[in-house]
Amino acid sequence: MLLPLLDDPDGDVRAGAVAGLDALVQEGLRPWDRRAVAEALVARLVADPRTLWQTHNALIGLAEALPALRQTVGRTPSPEVRAAALLLVDTYNAIDENTGADLARFVHALDDPDETVRFHAAKGLAHSPADTGTRPQDGERLRARLTALAAEAAEAETRAAADEALRALDGRGPDSP
Repeated sequence: MLLPLLDDPDGDVRAGAVAGLDALVQEGLRPWDRRAVAEALVARLVADPRTLWQTHNALIGLAEALPALRQTVGRTPSPEVRAAALLLVDTYNAIDENTGADLARFVHALDDPDETVRFHAAKGLAHSPADTGTRPQDGERLRARLTALAAEAAEAETRAAADEALRALDGRGPDSP
């Protein structure tokens, strides 16, 4: 009943539908509803800037959304949507059989013009190697890019995420120096 409300002309109704779907996802959707809800929420993520982060939250843990989120990372012109989608592809939010290939997506996003996207790329790189056992193909180039990001990023959070990713590449935990 909530899915048609995602297209309602009233923004408050759309936001309410997203909130309702978020509650259903948190409580556990029926397996046969998961794909339809994931697809509808990914479409809403791209289409409705007003509910972007609320929709992001509703998508956490929905592995059925990962294929569409991966496409969104590479196709959307909106840096906010790229950042939200990249965050959802992070292994801390959901995994599927293609999660190992996301490492390249995070590496590519380090060169995004938007710092929020670069932040989420670095966070994904901090989590991905340990969670997937996947290592980057060109580790030295990646290490140089992360070192530069850790030194040059405008935001302290981005610099810290780049440092965390460097530690992960070296096989050290997030709290190690």
